Amino acid sequence: MFTEHDSIRTNLFGQVNVLAAIVKYWTDNKRPGVITQTSSVNGLRGDPGAALYVASKHGAIGVTKSVALELAAVNPPIRVNTIAPGFVDTSIVWQQCKFLEYGQQSWEGEYITHDHPLWKKYGDEFILASPCGKLVQPKDIGIMVMYLCSEEASYISGATLLVDAGLTSEVVDV
Repeated sequence: MFTEHDSIRTNLFGQVNVLAAIVKYWTDNKRPGVITQTSSVNGLRGDPGAALYVASKHGAIGVTKSVALELAAVNPPIRVNTIAPGFVDTSIVWQQCKFLEYGQQSWEGEYITHDHPLWKKYGDEFILASPCGKLVQPKDIGIMVMYLCSEEASYISGATLLVDAGLTSEVVDV
């Protein structure tokens, strides 16, 4: 059940430590700022076989919400938000094929690339899991970060924005 490798240390404590350093620097120097953290769609749901990863991503969302509230009255303002990606066309998703084939975690076994036979075998399953029928592209995450850092998003703080090609949408029969 608990087989993840350093998920809490890396995904949660890593973000907390960086967040604390950035906020301290900006507040000590009276500088405004925008912090965009990264969670995952798994920060909003469960995933069998990934309990600690899921907990770390839920924690990242909780930290974002709490710190955003703590910083709401800081002058100059500092905003904090989280992006929750779905399946992004990167190596971290490609590595998940090892779990489907061998039951291995992403850090175990051989390294999977976009042209690896396991990705060719299982890649369509990740694409079909998305209602939009495609993987999120890294540039889609970058576009959301740029938006959150812009003046147009100056009233968004404490939010978790999904960039998941519809992965977390629910279909309800009427």
